Amino acid sequence: AEKAVGYKKEELIGMNFLKLKLLSPSQIPKAAALLMKNLAGIATGPDEFTLNRHDGTRVTIEIRTFPVKIQNQKLVLAIARDITRRKNMENDLILAKERAEEANRLKSAFLANMSHEIRTPMNALLGFSSLLADPGITDEKRNEFIPRIRESGDRLLHLIGDIIDSSKIEAGQLGIKVAESPVNKILTELCSFFEEQKHKKGKENIEIRLNKAISGEYFKILTDPYRLKQVLSNLLDNALKYTDSGYIETGYTVEGNQMLRFYVKDTGIGFPENKKDFIFERFHKIEDQKVKLYEGAGLGLAISKNLVKLLGGEMWAESKLGKGSTFYFTLPYK
Repeated sequence: AEKAVGYKKEELIGMNFLKLKLLSPSQIPKAAALLMKNLAGIATGPDEFTLNRHDGTRVTIEIRTFPVKIQNQKLVLAIARDITRRKNMENDLILAKERAEEANRLKSAFLANMSHEIRTPMNALLGFSSLLADPGITDEKRNEFIPRIRESGDRLLHLIGDIIDSSKIEAGQLGIKVAESPVNKILTELCSFFEEQKHKKGKENIEIRLNKAISGEYFKILTDPYRLKQVLSNLLDNALKYTDSGYIETGYTVEGNQMLRFYVKDTGIGFPENKKDFIFERFHKIEDQKVKLYEGAGLGLAISKNLVKLLGGEMWAESKLGKGSTFYFTLPYK
């Protein structure tokens, strides 16, 4: 008993049980009901209680009570067992079961999603390639089909790259190659690329903004330039995908002399507060597919968060549903 509750025998003997505050207020009615049954001559148990130990930690006990009579005095015999370890093991098993079920559900969702994501560009590649083989095709049609074939090929290649990166991250085999990385140049090139992309997607009304905390095209830090560009590209691609009007802004600020804080801000569909962690899980997508189905496998943010972690930083997001989102990540300022 001393070990279970953290009190010495001398502190316990003669003490009023309620004054010890071993039980939380919500459990007192349950304990009182057991005592009333015992006084009425009824045995109880097993029942579980969570006790507040002397040091503030908690312990779970299983208790059985029996009414006894000694020298015509009604007493209660209580036999209590510390089952904290057993409860922890049960909780671990329940959690493991839930994770296994979730992993199985995600695998099924992933396969269904991959089927769609792979089949769509593949159908475009095969369909437009077949049309190009038509001897009667005009130059105008040929010039129309070739960009679509290239776009479908790029989409398929991007998807395969994401799947490979995700597998490497899970296996702990993704390598980081630190080198001098021209931050401003990378951002400028990405903004130019997404200026072109917004026209291709028919979103000319969206303004793309760039904010550099340090001027100069050749400002550099030591990190992996390819992975930095990949993370920023993923965030900008998502911003363009989920934004139909307003603006997309990217850039960075200097946090002391230790970190650069990068960000990508948009005025898109946003997401609820309770989905902040959800969006960084693999294969998860926020949008309501009954309203609109957005392309993508749900791997980009999960990969980006893991890449930032490998680069020595962290990633998080802020958003308001219907108002837009801002994704942040930090990198060591070396």
